[in-house]
Amino acid sequence: MAGLTWRALLAPEYLMAFLEGFLLMFLPGIAGGKAVVDGGAIDLTTPPSVVTVLVAAGFGLLNGIRSLRNLRAPAPEPRPTTPPEAK
Repeated sequence: MAGLTWRALLAPEYLMAFLEGFLLMFLPGIAGGKAVVDGGAIDLTTPPSVVTVLVAAGFGLLNGIRSLRNLRAPAPEPRPTTPPEAK
């Protein structure tokens, strides 16, 4: 498997795989910094702290890179359909 150039990484399938992986980890991470009020409701008027945003962005970046690696991984080889011979 050859390496990718920056231009190749901007192809739609790679860009969307990274964006999906990033958002799947970033958005829940951002919600982790919200204040919880009466009855378990989340107060959406409270912005997350800078630390929360940076940590969520870091996790999102790592998850986006993992999505790209999974997309680039070779397909697994199929299992043999015939049973092994008994000895």
